[in-house]
Amino acid sequence: RKKISIFDTDHVCGLCSGLTKSWVWASFLQGNNIIYTDAWDSTTTPSPWVYAAPANRESMRLAMSYVKTYADKMDLKTAIPRPTYSTTGYCLSNPDTEYLIYQPVNGSFTVTMASKQYYYEWFDPTDGAIEGSGTVSTSGTSHTFLQPSTITGDAVLYLKALTTPDPGGDCEIATIKALVAAANKGDTVTI
Repeated sequence: RKKISIFDTDHVCGLCSGLTKSWVWASFLQGNNIIYTDAWDSTTTPSPWVYAAPANRESMRLAMSYVKTYADKMDLKTAIPRPTYSTTGYCLSNPDTEYLIYQPVNGSFTVTMASKQYYYEWFDPTDGAIEGSGTVSTSGTSHTFLQPSTITGDAVLYLKALTTPDPGGDCEIATIKALVAAANKGDTVTI
């Protein structure tokens, strides 16, 4: 039986000051729904209800909106947190179909996945930009990924298996968008 887990910052850690966008991504990929509680009493200095450092508040709000974008892309009814599927420890997956991985530090990581062709999308959670997309073919039971050099901190990787035919057309549309984006950046595109 599945239960809904709601992480409300004032119940998770009380007077938190160390919450960041990383906490938002890590919590979501562990299967939690995130709620950020803003300060209730801003007239007191220092406020007894300030949960995140002022510099982190906006990045947390933005992270929640970015997480929502990926939550809408995935089939969350069947997605399960699978920390062992990625060496980062943060993977939400519908095995053989789609994977969302959070990499909290810059560097390579390995994902356990079926041998298939996937649409991939690299997302920079710091500036909210898609920094690369396309297709990748995997063989074996795992594949190592290295985030693009344009992402200098934490990163998010979304993978969706390409199917033939794709009745919804989502993957083909995503692939076309990736090819158009590459062509617009001046990259050579072969079809």
